Amino acid sequence: MSSTEARKKGIRACMDKIGYEFCIKHQDGACVTYGENNGEMFCFVGIDDTAEDCVDSDVLTLSNVKGFPYSASCNVNMKSGEIKFLSYDVQ
Repeated sequence: MSSTEARKKGIRACMDKIGYEFCIKHQDGACVTYGENNGEMFCFVGIDDTAEDCVDSDVLTLSNVKGFPYSASCNVNMKSGEIKFLSYDVQ
């Protein structure tokens, strides 16, 4: 599985976990991040449905994020395509 395929699969899995239609509805308050490490693709989707304090930037450091009321993260094994969810939070 290519990096692009793993990224797309992981991001979609996170969106499905939160609720795909909800994610699309609140896409202006969304954060998506991903990165490859040791044969796995890490993917994170965070949604702030208030969109009041969202940072308008292409660069996001996770240390300055106050948190998202809705989020999911997973690792996608790039050999098998298996998805392992790491976190899921709906407040």
